[in-house]
Amino acid sequence: MYRVAVAMEETEQENLQQILQESFSETWEFLTIKKQEELLKVVEEGETALVFLSLSMENFSGLKALQSLREKNKNIHVCVFSSFFAADMVTEVVMYGVDAYLSVPIKKVQVKQAVAKIIAKLEEEKIQWIHQKGRENYLVQTKNILEYGFLYTILFEEMNEKYLHEYCDALGMMYQGFMISIHPLKGLQDQEVVAEKLQKKIKEIMGRYERSMVSPKMFERFIIYSSWSKEDMSEQQKREYLTRIGYDLKKGIMDEFDTPVRIGIGNVYPIKDIYLSYQEAVNSVYFKNKDNVMLFHRDEGILSHSEYIDMLNRLLDAVKFGKSEALDLFSQILLCLKELEYDAKINKIMQIMVLSCHVAPLEGENELQFLNCTAFLKELEGITEVEVWAYRKFEYLFKLISESHSAGVPATIHSAMKYIESHYTSEISLEDVARHVGVSPQHFSKVFKNQTGTNYVDWITHLRIEKAMQYINVGDRTIKEICFLVGYKDPNYFSRIFKKMVGMTPSEYATGNKILKKNRGTIN
Repeated sequence: MYRVAVAMEETEQENLQQILQESFSETWEFLTIKKQEELLKVVEEGETALVFLSLSMENFSGLKALQSLREKNKNIHVCVFSSFFAADMVTEVVMYGVDAYLSVPIKKVQVKQAVAKIIAKLEEEKIQWIHQKGRENYLVQTKNILEYGFLYTILFEEMNEKYLHEYCDALGMMYQGFMISIHPLKGLQDQEVVAEKLQKKIKEIMGRYERSMVSPKMFERFIIYSSWSKEDMSEQQKREYLTRIGYDLKKGIMDEFDTPVRIGIGNVYPIKDIYLSYQEAVNSVYFKNKDNVMLFHRDEGILSHSEYIDMLNRLLDAVKFGKSEALDLFSQILLCLKELEYDAKINKIMQIMVLSCHVAPLEGENELQFLNCTAFLKELEGITEVEVWAYRKFEYLFKLISESHSAGVPATIHSAMKYIESHYTSEISLEDVARHVGVSPQHFSKVFKNQTGTNYVDWITHLRIEKAMQYINVGDRTIKEICFLVGYKDPNYFSRIFKKMVGMTPSEYATGNKILKKNRGTIN
């Protein structure tokens, strides 16, 4: 369909529309234009493919109208109609890049030839536009893939300075930089659209500073790598500069999303050591100031035994239920273990990893079942930054655990269904079922909806009403008894829900059931 603006006398406009509709298979949308200002506004919006303009129209300034039109849109196609064909007039009109200068009254042959050429140009422009957009999309996708690959390498793979340099070259990044960890405190569970908008906002804010890349939501947080080019800054100036970035991020996110965040910022490092900045950013979140923005990390004292056990239990619960909080708790424990002797520290770290694998609710064959934890000790030979190694290894384990949660959805839902069938007569919340199958309530809610096509509340309501109908069909219990048997405490509420689901109250359903049985007995 072609959208065209027509600024012509009414009779000529009708003739033009008839010629176009009879001569071309295309669909036309005609905008009737009466004033010059109206035409300029339509042209500026950029959604019109073609303008038919009569130079003798009332409320139009002739050639000046054409000039104003071109100033608003240099690329729009224009057909001019005039009864005046002086040489200097034609020359001036042509200078404004019109596609055709046609006579009035309108001649069908002229219009058909001119419009056929314009349609051919429009089709060619459309093809060029598609190709251009394709190239742009390809470049954007390639850049996104490179950025994700770079961040993934930092977070989950063995550091390879050569590869990191190649990523930096491809993305135009410096060979040194710093990491930021942004932790939204609410509002992103199961809201991928919000997360994408938040990622876009973070990119916009970081664009005011250095060249940066922002991860998609990963374990309920966003990770940023930012180049660093300000070699002439003192340590104090650097700290002030990074603080300003943190507060800009916090303010920008709060203003647009009303979502409180915690922001941790690591120190500036060469690219080969950039993971240290990431660990600092994650750790610093736990030592935030009152405004939820903290630079770098600071050492804390060693935990007492009871405090350590409490934190370890919280960590294992988070692992069991697939909560991303596990990563933060592990990081926090590492900070508190930092002052231990090497062997004691390694023993604690290995204990945490083994216990985490043990409590993970795995279903079916999984890579975690074949991990050789003793091989971890060999990996540690010659490693000085034990905490960096440990955090990377735990992140890898938690990634496998998260993948196992996703892979085991059918068995999880099957287990949930059996549990609900056995407990629907009592108060049973979504959290109760999620706890039973060993996943987080948010994760369970999402996969339950995906697998059953309905949410948990509607599903259990259907189950209870179906059971109630079965009891009524048997006919040996009162409606009030049935109400309590299927898990409701209020007979009035039960009656309302039953009517909403079945179309009649339980009493009406029971009466109809009795009549049906009686009729069947008569027939028999």
